Amino acid sequence: MPEAPPFWGIQSKNWRNRARYRNEIVIRGAHRRRYGNSISRRIRSKEKIKNVGHISKIVRNTR
Repeated sequence: MPEAPPFWGIQSKNWRNRARYRNEIVIRGAHRRRYGNSISRRIRSKEKIKNVGHISKIVRNTR
């Protein structure tokens, strides 16, 4: 048993960072949701652009 670190030592190390990790996970989830929405909007806007024939070259290059 001496090779294994004490259980309470592991607990105290994780406890310090637990709140931070939880916040990071929540923030990442929000970012992911926002990113997913922007992708779907981009796809929709590209479909609309394909239907219109007279769009300037500048707009085409930005997408």
